[in-house]
Amino acid sequence: WPESIPRPKSFPATHEEFLRLVVRGSKDDIRAKNFRDFLRWYRAKLGCAEKREEDEIGAIAELLAKHGKIEWTAEPWLLAAEQVLAWRSERNQERSSKGGKGLKAKRNAAQKHR
Repeated sequence: WPESIPRPKSFPATHEEFLRLVVRGSKDDIRAKNFRDFLRWYRAKLGCAEKREEDEIGAIAELLAKHGKIEWTAEPWLLAAEQVLAWRSERNQERSSKGGKGLKAKRNAAQKHR
């Protein structure tokens, strides 16, 4: 198991575990939003805005839309986690290239103007 990929205690794992361990975010709704952002990024990366039958991550999104929950087995977890980590890395690079316009920079700017 790659060290860079968080692993649940056991498989099958819940989608909530995947969101908490891999997608991350401070709250459930933020993790869910981040997962939706990841899916948009992933589909754009594939060059398709539409869902593809052979796309396993797309199939995961389909199951979530249909049933509201899924159980993750090891292979899809690894596949999706690798892509989520790539998305997070790209997103962090984009944010840092914008000159630190994140929440911390906004707070610092607000404190300077007081």
